[in-house]
Amino acid sequence: LIIIVWSFSLLEIILHTHDLNPAGAILGIQTKEDYLIKNLGGYGRAVEVMQGLNPNSRVIMLWETRGLYCQPICDSDEVIDRWFHDVRIYLQPDEIISNWKSHGFTHMLLHNQGAKFIEANDERYTTNDWKTLENLREQLVLLKSLNDTYFLYELP
Repeated sequence: LIIIVWSFSLLEIILHTHDLNPAGAILGIQTKEDYLIKNLGGYGRAVEVMQGLNPNSRVIMLWETRGLYCQPICDSDEVIDRWFHDVRIYLQPDEIISNWKSHGFTHMLLHNQGAKFIEANDERYTTNDWKTLENLREQLVLLKSLNDTYFLYELP
């Protein structure tokens, strides 16, 4: 029975590795960008867009914990509390934007699906927190929307 379970586990690993196709990327059959987009989904597309920004740009990320392939221009939201923290300290969208700009940020990447998940599942956030986020978004310049999953904004 144990051998059967191990066999199925090994088969699953082999099939998953085949789907990811790391050999194609290693051998140069598939470009690095195509590999990342295929395996990282929307985040791969977001990284591609951010890598096209001015090299002096700095991106603050909301509800995106990964900084993979985006360093040094990105500051990921490792513990998913950046908005919770900022909205309590600075209260108003213009104060939040001023704080971000004072830390050198020029852009904001919003992981919309992450925000929706937190809104539905984290009771610490108030209705006012989400209204403040919407007001903040209205003050920013939308550069790119990636399938309603990621939104890249430029700070005014």
